[in-house]
Amino acid sequence: MVVAVLPVLRKVSVALAWGYFFSLLLLRVLWEMIGESHWLLVLTRFAPAPAYFGVLFLIFLFDFLLRRSKSLAPAALSFTFITAVVGSPVLSLGAETAAPELTAVSYNVRAGLAGGEKIGNYLDRQKADIICLQEARAPLAAPKEDPVPILTRQLKGYHRARGGSRGELVTYSKFPILSVEERTLDEKSRLLDVLVETPKGRLRILNVHVIVGSPGGLSGSGLERSAQARHTQAKAMTELAKKGELPTLLLGDFNTPPGSEAYQILSNEFEDCFAEAGFGFGWTFPTRLPAWRIDFIWSRGLRAASCTTGPRELSDHKPVIAKLIWGD
Repeated sequence: MVVAVLPVLRKVSVALAWGYFFSLLLLRVLWEMIGESHWLLVLTRFAPAPAYFGVLFLIFLFDFLLRRSKSLAPAALSFTFITAVVGSPVLSLGAETAAPELTAVSYNVRAGLAGGEKIGNYLDRQKADIICLQEARAPLAAPKEDPVPILTRQLKGYHRARGGSRGELVTYSKFPILSVEERTLDEKSRLLDVLVETPKGRLRILNVHVIVGSPGGLSGSGLERSAQARHTQAKAMTELAKKGELPTLLLGDFNTPPGSEAYQILSNEFEDCFAEAGFGFGWTFPTRLPAWRIDFIWSRGLRAASCTTGPRELSDHKPVIAKLIWGD
């Protein structure tokens, strides 16, 4: 009986391997042609690369248990596709040779739960010119434990601007602050727009936390609404940036991965510093098992010389650190 079933199982194994590969190709075509208009395409586009690798591993394990090697070719093709398309690695070797002139940090600090002093010590060691924090507000369970006063005491020599929901957006600048405006992106998210005066001229700093929570959660309609919220907010950011010609940095937690429609909208106006001068996957969330790159530093009128991620111990997000050079 077992001997009779084995040939069938082996055919199933090969069919699964090739079927998975062609399904990945079809997804790529649908992402390009239809975008994120259907909840299934939103779910598959935002699913992290490790989830795709997990499915591939199960298919490969099934083939291995059957003592076959017929699935190696489609498995290798699927592995390459997942790595290149879903994982979106950066293999930039075109590093700028000029000395960096400005350092910027973007960090979702998760209400300072790791301790304001620890976070402040880390940020102080970066010697950054610009620091943009998200979720820099008191935790809901302890509304009086605001981490920002502690951070401000430790970050000596910085000017500070604050805004956003419950004051969660905080921008620190070594340069004098000329103006501060809080912009509304939609009914959920706001942006902190800060203008500073640097030795090279005026610089605009946009600090944002894209919030997409909606009724429906992970249901089909909920996924579609969250995708639409990302689109709306990304378009609002680009429209805001178009109103001025100043060199601009856009920093924050965008809750969207590379390749998404919101990412593509932003890339029409800005340069992704990690894509320009980083290396590897650059995954920033969650820190225990990083699987997504959703925290970014975008630039316009500045070039990234390097872009890296920081430690995982101080938040559920990793910080992003970019060293930049003035000029396009």
